[in-house]
Amino acid sequence: MANRRALSDEAVQELLNDVTLNIEGDVTVMGADEGLSPRDLLFHEVIDGDSPSPASPSSPKDDDVIIDVDTSTMDYTVTPQKPHVFEEYMSDVDLSPVAGPSTMPDPGPSQYAERHRSAKRKLLPRMSTPLPKKRAESTVSQPVLDAQNSDDTQDTNNTQAPSTNGNREPRTESSSQEAPASEKIFPVPANARRAPDKTYWSRVPLQTATPQMPPKVLSSLATPLARDASTPADFFYLFIDEDMIQEIVRCTNIMIGKLSPKYAKDSTVTCKTSVDELKALIGVLIQSGAKQDCHHTLEEMFSPQHGAPLYRATMSEKRFSFLLRCLRFDDTSDVREREQRKASDKFTLFRNIFEKFVGNCKKHYIPGQRMTIDEQLLGFRGNCPFRVYIPSKPNKYGIKIIMACDADTYYMCNAVPYLGRKHEGQRQTGTAKQVTMELMEPYMDAGRCLTVDNWFTSLPLLRELHERNTTLVGTMRRKPYVPLWMITKEKARPIKTSAFLFQKDAVLVSYKPKSDKIVLLLSSHHNQPDVGENEKPEIINYYNKTKGGVDVLDSMCSRYSINRKTRRWPLCMFYGLLNIAVVNSFVLYKLSGKASGKLIRWMFMHQLATEMTMPWATKRLENPALSKSLMANIISCFDVQPPPLPTAPPAARKRCALCPWKTASKCKTQCEQCHINICPQHSKIFCSNCQ
Repeated sequence: MANRRALSDEAVQELLNDVTLNIEGDVTVMGADEGLSPRDLLFHEVIDGDSPSPASPSSPKDDDVIIDVDTSTMDYTVTPQKPHVFEEYMSDVDLSPVAGPSTMPDPGPSQYAERHRSAKRKLLPRMSTPLPKKRAESTVSQPVLDAQNSDDTQDTNNTQAPSTNGNREPRTESSSQEAPASEKIFPVPANARRAPDKTYWSRVPLQTATPQMPPKVLSSLATPLARDASTPADFFYLFIDEDMIQEIVRCTNIMIGKLSPKYAKDSTVTCKTSVDELKALIGVLIQSGAKQDCHHTLEEMFSPQHGAPLYRATMSEKRFSFLLRCLRFDDTSDVREREQRKASDKFTLFRNIFEKFVGNCKKHYIPGQRMTIDEQLLGFRGNCPFRVYIPSKPNKYGIKIIMACDADTYYMCNAVPYLGRKHEGQRQTGTAKQVTMELMEPYMDAGRCLTVDNWFTSLPLLRELHERNTTLVGTMRRKPYVPLWMITKEKARPIKTSAFLFQKDAVLVSYKPKSDKIVLLLSSHHNQPDVGENEKPEIINYYNKTKGGVDVLDSMCSRYSINRKTRRWPLCMFYGLLNIAVVNSFVLYKLSGKASGKLIRWMFMHQLATEMTMPWATKRLENPALSKSLMANIISCFDVQPPPLPTAPPAARKRCALCPWKTASKCKTQCEQCHINICPQHSKIFCSNCQ
């Protein structure tokens, strides 16, 4: 017989649940020496083309399904000649209880009797789940399997009176009771496997228990360039590099040139900035995040009584406010050309900096096997062409960024901004699939597993990822290819039970945690209906472990946030990038193993801010007009030596600068501070102690 295959225990169980026919008379069993009635077999009734069921509305044609049974070993071999015809036939089969006695009749003193009894004792312990003797149709839409009929000993000791129809009464449970551990997998009815779009799902796993895609990446790694960094500032400059800083300095100086004429002449406040000063500005922002001062006013931050000394040692309050006002990330010299760019691209004011930052994030880190894609909302209530409203988020209004993160280290690997609809009034389709494929493109073909929520999960996305050697696990919304029974809140179904449906490359699980709630998940990472010790499917346990990659990153950014109040969305985006850059550099710093002792993130941020502000603060010491109190503050904050006093050249003989011109006498004595010539009448001599 061609195309035969041995049935597994799960497949035999599935066959027994499906093929319970009202057949009368003898049925020929291939391999047996004599004809046997279906009631003479303990765990199956055989369908054969030569013995159609008179009770069924339609019967399969010859050789539609052939089951070969070796009665000596009780091994099964099935040959489905026309599987689609068999499934259609099974959907019309009458599954009413088979009339007859509740116990199996004695086959008599034939040579098969002893062989049949030994086969029963041999096969029943091998089954993965206990088999019922007969399958009865209950009054509700889904029967509950009777787990008490596990072997002949229990059947003999626990005899029950036969019912009127010759079958045992099925056991039913209310929705308020929890099912026993052996019944946590709830069987799906045979007529509930077709979805509204006629997608067919199987109740038997179609894959083996071996992993489908052996992973090629086992751990998270930093690139060689990232491993060469040593200090927190070195790791931070991997993401906010020199090219980005120089571009921001160039765009900011253009705006300073436009705004400085509106201020009074004060060169120390309105002068153009430099690379070192912009790094110092970022360092002050990072220090405010570590101190959680981002929501304080500038007067409180730079107050000598309440503010951190590092703020005043780096720059003045007026200079800090002026730089934040002039901070720009695109060229503002040509106003008309800028307006054209804004009309064609909503994100043009920040796209250049954002793409460079994301490219640096992808370049310096190799994520592990488990990744997560989710959304982050940057709180913003000002004018923005792509501002969104998400009521479930703490900020509710803001800029939505879709991110791909490592589920184990919470490193942000890739990101794209959500810019809304391209054309107002037109609904976009397939956005979630396109965004997911774009974010995962650098990490395909490596055996990774992606965890997403119900906004991203779909069967076409799962299959497209499967072709690129990437698996998917995610929650599901109601889709046309999901059978309605999987999302129906049936009262007959006990709570904390799971129902599984299978396709060649996907597993669909419906979990009922409460009487009025159904949780639906789709997975290509799993292929068996496994339930964990906590009575939840392994798919849900895996999803709960890996779903929080982006959420944890968002909470880490909010814990020591750099965001300040602003009405310009590019500046809000810049604050968000600084938060992510701090977290990513902290992750690489920990992976490098160069941290001494216990490393806390606020200590890492404080050390990073000190390293970024020190070059600019030491340059301020060279200013001779700097006050003594400010000089002492800089020296104490950064532990640097004061610059040596400049040595005055030999004084020339000149007239006294304080005497009238007609009576002034020439002298060589000079003032130590302003270096003017003074005569003895206008000078005082002090000893070293008095001075």
